[in-house]
Amino acid sequence: MKCSVKKVFASLCTLLVVFVFLIGVVSAAALEDGEYTIQASAINAATGAPSMAKDNIKNPVKIEVKNGKINIFLTMSGQEVTKDFSFDSGSGNFVLAEVISDSGDIKTYKFPVATIQEPTMMQTYVTAAGMTVEFRLSYDTATLSKVAATGTNENTDDDNSTTGITGSDNTDNVNNGDSNKVSSPQTSDSQLTVLTKLLHAFVFVTMLLTLYFSNGKRLYVRDKMRGQKD
Repeated sequence: MKCSVKKVFASLCTLLVVFVFLIGVVSAAALEDGEYTIQASAINAATGAPSMAKDNIKNPVKIEVKNGKINIFLTMSGQEVTKDFSFDSGSGNFVLAEVISDSGDIKTYKFPVATIQEPTMMQTYVTAAGMTVEFRLSYDTATLSKVAATGTNENTDDDNSTTGITGSDNTDNVNNGDSNKVSSPQTSDSQLTVLTKLLHAFVFVTMLLTLYFSNGKRLYVRDKMRGQKD
């Protein structure tokens, strides 16, 4: 009995170390602070086919990572006939994106995302059609390229000449050279959340097993003492 309990606890400790290591690896896979560019496309939320909004996206799209938080700078054309450009905040609620540049037909929007590994649900009202249109903004992580580190200019959000804010149909800025290429992170916040929940479940199971074996050991000792008395 004593040997069995030791083996179980040794196995549990090993699994705990593995879980902690995996969580550390996932955390390290996040994007470093800095400015990036990436190719993005619009996907029809209902059919999964390319959305009509794809032609309005000015690529490459700028990404800014500051203190671990990701902000997208999306430039769209054809905005004279749309309003209330919104993004899914992650809880199913749509929030109006911040307009940082407005030249009438072309606008640049800024909004936060939890990860670029998963599409962002977008929503806009098309005044000409009198209807709200939804599409998924999908990021091609294979085209992710680092432009610069953050912290050098506090006014970069307001400077429309900054690389990637106004966008361009020319993709040369994305492929300036292999030295700017960034390995896209292989994990997302949702995966980190799953691992965290698994760790919590593991700790809970460990507590139950501890109580079970402790109770079993007490019963074993009690029965042995009774046998000696008899």
